[in-house]
Parts: sequence; C-alpha cells; structure tokens
Amino acid sequence: MTRVALLLVCFTVLAVAVEVPTILGELYNNTRGESWIHKNGWNTTSLSTSWCSLYGVTCRNNTREVIQLNLTANNLHGAIPYSLGDLSTLEYLDLSFNGIVDRIPSSIGRLTQLTYLSLSNNQLDGTIPESFDNLVQLNTLNLSYNLFQCIDMKRSGPEWLASDRHPNCSFAHNDFRCVVENWAAKHCDAEPANHWPLSAILTSAALGFTTLLAVVLAVLLIRRAMQLHYTHYNLIYNKLAT
Repeated sequence: MTRVALLLVCFTVLAVAVEVPTILGELYNNTRGESWIHKNGWNTTSLSTSWCSLYGVTCRNNTREVIQLNLTANNLHGAIPYSLGDLSTLEYLDLSFNGIVDRIPSSIGRLTQLTYLSLSNNQLDGTIPESFDNLVQLNTLNLSYNLFQCIDMKRSGPEWLASDRHPNCSFAHNDFRCVVENWAAKHCDAEPANHWPLSAILTSAALGFTTLLAVVLAVLLIRRAMQLHYTHYNLIYNKLAT
C-alpha cells in the first residue's frame, strides 16, 4: 500500500470516527433520548468511543461501520435529523412504532446500501421524498400507518420496484390526497387510511350536537305546554267548584 493510499484510509477512518457519534447524538437529542425505553450508553460520554455497543446499533465485524440501527418501539418522539443520511454504511434501519413526526428528510435517499427500511406506525407527514428512488438495494420498505399525503417518486415508480427482487413495499393507511400512481397500487400495499378526516369528524360532531339540542328543546317545550295546560285546567276547575 502506498503512502498516499494509507493516508487516505486513515483519513476516512478518522472522518467516520468523528462523524458517527455526532449523527447518533443528534438522533438521540432530536427524539427526546432521555425518555427512551432502552438507552444503554446513548446518554454517556462512551458515545464518542464505543458506539458499536449502544442499544440498537450493530457494526460490521472487526470494523466500526454502523450497518444496523434498530430502535423500534423505543419511545422516540421528535423529528429524524437530516444528518442521519450521512450514515452511508447503513443497511438496516427500523424506527417503527414510535412517535416520530414531521417529514422524512431527503437525505435518507443517500443511504444507498439500505436493504431494509421501516418507519411505520409513526406520525410522519408530508411527502415521501423523491430521493427514495436512489435506494436501489431495498428488499423491504414499510411506511404504513403514518400521515403521508403524497408520494414524490417517479410516475413510473422507482427502479428497485421493477427489479427481479420484488421487494416488500407498504404505504397502507396514510392520508394520501395526491393521486397514488399505478405502480404503487400494483407493487405495494397502498390501502388508504380507514379513519375519517378531521373535517368529517368535526362535521359529524356538529350535526350530533345540533340534533341533541333540538331534542332537548322539544322536550322542554312539551313540558312547558303541559304545565300551562295543567294550570289552565286547575283554574277552570276551581271556578266551577266555587
């Protein structure tokens, strides 16, 4: 190995060593790490030296390259940091069943080694980014049970859907308001959400309240009419009795 090549390798390793703890630290801080269910090592100074031993983190054998990040059902609340897209060696990312909000950062499309990505059962909204076209190694993509409104990928669909691998893909139970392209309906589970939109819920509640109010007023009017009738009857009876 030449001196230049050796220096390049050393520089790359050093860059990773500086970058990874920063990225993981931003994820921890952005998603209220102090409230995570499992956070072994995440909130200590060991984050900068031994990130491979953190809960949910898996590194490649004999290296410090992060290849898996699995924090499913771990009480994450907040937004995905843009810097997460700089974990270029990541192959498996699962942040499902948490309270993650806001939009998916377009930087996730830079994780071109991903074979598995699940962000299901969160509160992500907005648009599924166009950069997902770049995730050519995907075998599984699960974005179900969120609040997405649009899919901003190619009208013909991403290239990885047309491959022979036939990846598992689900966009089910979202709030799509844009047209869901044929490729999504054909290759992915894209069943719409089975709940009413907020406007429908408010309209239904208003109609229910109006109906209840009308019934209560009707009962009060009938009761008042009966009282007047009873009073009038008593007056007539008393006059006749005298």
